[in-house]
Parts: sequence; C-alpha cells; structure tokens
Amino acid sequence: MKPKYCKDCVFCKIDLQPHPQSGRVMRMYLCENINCSDPVDASPIPCGPARREVTLCGMHGKYHQPKPDQVIPNKDNVIQLASSHGQNIS
Repeated sequence: MKPKYCKDCVFCKIDLQPHPQSGRVMRMYLCENINCSDPVDASPIPCGPARREVTLCGMHGKYHQPKPDQVIPNKDNVIQLASSHGQNIS
C-alpha cells in the first residue's frame, strides 16, 4: 500500500498562521476537506490533527485524493510564428 501524504492531496493548502503562544508566523499545512473542518466554525484545521483522529481523515487517509500529475511543457528551442494565412511557420 502506497503511503498517503497530506502534501500530495488536493485538499491540502499551505498557509501562514500565527503561532498560538509566541505570535510568530509559521507555515502550516491545512486540510480544506469539509469532512475534516472545525465543527464550530467550519474553518480548515491543520493536517496533523486531521490525520491523527479516526473520526476525521485518520491514519489511512479516508478522504485523501491525490493531486493530478502536472504536465511538464516541452521545452524545445523552436519558435513558431503565425502567418496571416493561419499556417504556422517554423
């Protein structure tokens, strides 16, 4: 079984949040899945607690949806110019 990481999920969002004790800003991974939201105000919760709680996503990642593979554009050194007749000239 392939491990499911929150950073590879479509619901994962990286956001800057203030630390509750020191007030310093730190980067946090938040889960935006509606099933893993805060029950009081429906705000996104950090991915860590979402993966620890069985009632939320849990260790097996029951709401995990992998991000689609990103297509790397072809980087040739060819420049295509459009002519006035609608044909490409290389």
